[in-house]
Amino acid sequence: MRAEALPALFFSYHNLVGEKIITDDAGARRFFAEECQSHEVEGELSQDIPQVELVYHKLSGRVPEVGFARASHKMMARWAYWVSVQPERVAIRAYGNPLSVSLIHHMLVHQSLRYLVSFRDALMLHAGAVVHGGRSLILTGQGGVGKTTLTSLLVERGGPEWSVHADDYVFLTASGESLAYLTRAHVYRSLLGLVPEVKQILTGAERVRLEAWWRLRTLAGIKWPVRVPLSRLWPGRTVVMKASPAALVLLERGQASQPLLKRLPPEQAPVDDLLEMNFDEARHYLELVGKCLPAAEWQSLAADWRQREKAVLQQVVQRIPVYTLTIPQQTAQLDNSALFNSLAGLAAA
Repeated sequence: MRAEALPALFFSYHNLVGEKIITDDAGARRFFAEECQSHEVEGELSQDIPQVELVYHKLSGRVPEVGFARASHKMMARWAYWVSVQPERVAIRAYGNPLSVSLIHHMLVHQSLRYLVSFRDALMLHAGAVVHGGRSLILTGQGGVGKTTLTSLLVERGGPEWSVHADDYVFLTASGESLAYLTRAHVYRSLLGLVPEVKQILTGAERVRLEAWWRLRTLAGIKWPVRVPLSRLWPGRTVVMKASPAALVLLERGQASQPLLKRLPPEQAPVDDLLEMNFDEARHYLELVGKCLPAAEWQSLAADWRQREKAVLQQVVQRIPVYTLTIPQQTAQLDNSALFNSLAGLAAA
């Protein structure tokens, strides 16, 4: 049976953008159902919102279609794909091996959602986010700086007053809202050193995978998480879908012996730095889609995308207080009661 004849999975993200997944591969269907379950909806998506459509087949032998580009990651994940980009619709066709599914989601589907959202006076910002008293703290910065760690620490150490809002990305609107983008939490072995409680909720198989991925990262530089549902990672905690942002906190590494939180005047808000950080996360997407579209066309589309996100960021930093948080080289310093009190104060202000 052709994948197009199978029931589709539909996901809607606050009616800003939708996602349609069609596949004849049980593993891929299970991945998307589990990864994006918080946003799953019944039935067809509204035609009033832009949509990403992925048709995925397991790669077995030769790809039957012509004109498909090829991609691989760390010599483990391999896939062939085709992408069409329009302002209201991104269509993706892909054939891949089992390890490709999460990469296709992260590098193609996920960033296509972000591309389409930019037409709606909103952006998906690479950030963790928590909510305290109905107000969200948006924690952003380069990959590996400590966003997931600090988000987890705030939820764990802060108690029931702190709620989960986002693990990897969050929607920010030009009108001043933060909206949850909920996927499974991406857990790495380094998190267990600061939040050992997490280890207790992992299954035996997950702990084995966590150790295996850590060794692979040490030997080959391959960064692969163990994905855990938020409901199991933080049992009994509220997941807040919509909040009023209290602060946007840009995390950066520094030489200080203690975390240093500093408010920036609006005219010093690092809009260009935030934009570059966000587009660094899209570097694979820019390369992959660039293989499917004429170079001049994709350069123009990408430049327009960048300008749309910059315009939203400029409006966001006028509405939301912006801070920098300098983190010592020793991430353990993040487990700091004075820092928690300061961040709680931002939410309460």
